[in-house]
Amino acid sequence: MLCKFVKNYVKKRKDVLIYIIMRLETSSFYKDFKRNIELGKSFTLTGLTTFSRLLILDYVQKISAKKVLFVTSTEQSALRYCADLERLFNIDASILPYQNISPYEVVQTNLYDYQKQISVLLNKPQTVIVPVKALLEKFPDRTFFEKNSFSLKVGDEISQKTLLEKFLSLGYKRSTMVSDIGEFSIRGDIADIYTLDENPVRIEFWGDEIVDIRYFNNETQKSVDKITKAEIMPLYKFILPSKAPKEFSQRLREQFETEGYFEGINVYQSYFNTKLVSALDYFEDYIIIFDEEAEVSSKCGLIAETYDGYYNEGLKTEQIEPLLGLNHFSLTDFTNEVAGFQKIFLNNFLSDENNEVIDIDARNVQIFDANMDSVAEFLKEHRGYQITIATDFQERVREVLSSYNLFDISYIRNITSQGTIIDDGKLLLLTDRELFNKRQKEVSSSRKRHYKEKAEYIESINDIQEGEYVVHSVHGVGIYKGLTKQELDGQLKDYLTIEYANSDKLHIPAEQINMLCRYRGSGQIKPKLSRMGGSDWEGVKQKVKKAIETIAYDLL
Repeated sequence: MLCKFVKNYVKKRKDVLIYIIMRLETSSFYKDFKRNIELGKSFTLTGLTTFSRLLILDYVQKISAKKVLFVTSTEQSALRYCADLERLFNIDASILPYQNISPYEVVQTNLYDYQKQISVLLNKPQTVIVPVKALLEKFPDRTFFEKNSFSLKVGDEISQKTLLEKFLSLGYKRSTMVSDIGEFSIRGDIADIYTLDENPVRIEFWGDEIVDIRYFNNETQKSVDKITKAEIMPLYKFILPSKAPKEFSQRLREQFETEGYFEGINVYQSYFNTKLVSALDYFEDYIIIFDEEAEVSSKCGLIAETYDGYYNEGLKTEQIEPLLGLNHFSLTDFTNEVAGFQKIFLNNFLSDENNEVIDIDARNVQIFDANMDSVAEFLKEHRGYQITIATDFQERVREVLSSYNLFDISYIRNITSQGTIIDDGKLLLLTDRELFNKRQKEVSSSRKRHYKEKAEYIESINDIQEGEYVVHSVHGVGIYKGLTKQELDGQLKDYLTIEYANSDKLHIPAEQINMLCRYRGSGQIKPKLSRMGGSDWEGVKQKVKKAIETIAYDLL
């Protein structure tokens, strides 16, 4: 029954969209729009709503043989467009994420975001939506992955020593248990590694021969699927040479020699890879569509200027050392990069520099605030239009409107976009926003963070090392000093020792380790140790709470 319902729903949705598209093709602007796309011309569309922009995206794909790169000013816009494209047209668009940290911050990049970035760049999906911030990042070119990756197949022979050397040379860190991207372990005849793939890989050997390869779940450690081949790609945007660059200071040279891929080495990527390129180099055969060019350019310039400030501040405070080249592109770089592409500008705000302009004359619809009398009157005024209602309350709305003798209406699932009317094509769309003034929630990002960065990850003493900063739920920030045995009530027990300000020490039973979580700060700055007793830490929490309340009040 459920399968039949889903099939009918999909069929109805497609029928509705076919009617919408047929109506749009009768519009006066459609001929010029289609001609420009087929001739490979760049042009501007104006008089747009969010819904009409979605129609344009779908149309460009249908008319052109090219793939589409849709550039937005913010991540939230990208998420909304992505969600609505799937709901309306069943288009599985991919978002190219950006790194949430400054390219000059001495911390490890989010490898889950990097994995998604590389997946989008190498696989080149049909529709890519990208916040402009991601286009200011630098990436290795295609040849980097071709030259430095290697594959492991069932039946291959490789010694564990050679495998260990290969993993280390590509930036992977050895761990007792593989939980996060970038880790590997070799124990007995089993090698686990979490590459730039969605799941970690478990490789089983018989001697030096690979006899089995399978994905496994990084949280449960249970096998998922068998595969015949695993691709091992470099973890960083560069491969380290055997010797540190001569320009490195003594401090950096020591870190390089003792740790290799030390934390924050990504800041110095320009020393190790001179062929870093824009993401646009991967999308040379795409049409670029700009969602409000002025907003995108303004955002791009602001981000580039902010990054310039981060770099100069890092040099001033000696957090970083001089680089051979910047880790981001400028607004001028970005403008030059897009110059050779066919471009479609979706601009409601026009300038003298706009090329050929086509006016769609789409408008948003008024808010009815659940006044169904007004809704019915409005719909009757637009008889003869292709009327579509996107709502989460289809049966109820259908029932109410039928009492006004309104039957010739199509219904689809609610979308984040607002309602739209295009008189030229006799198209009318209403959503729950217009019907009930129901605002859509923010579309949440599916960004992942390192499994070991989750507070609940500290489950055993094997999960923390001596000298690591930890946070006790009562006493606050301290330094883990190791495990000791102490006698209490005639019993010898394991205790965790945490050092606080003034060298005060707290001994907690090992079974209470769940009261600790890892400290996660910014860069190499060491945190201030809390005073034991809880009052110091409670004051910090109250300040944070008050600051959050102030921010929330400002947002409201």
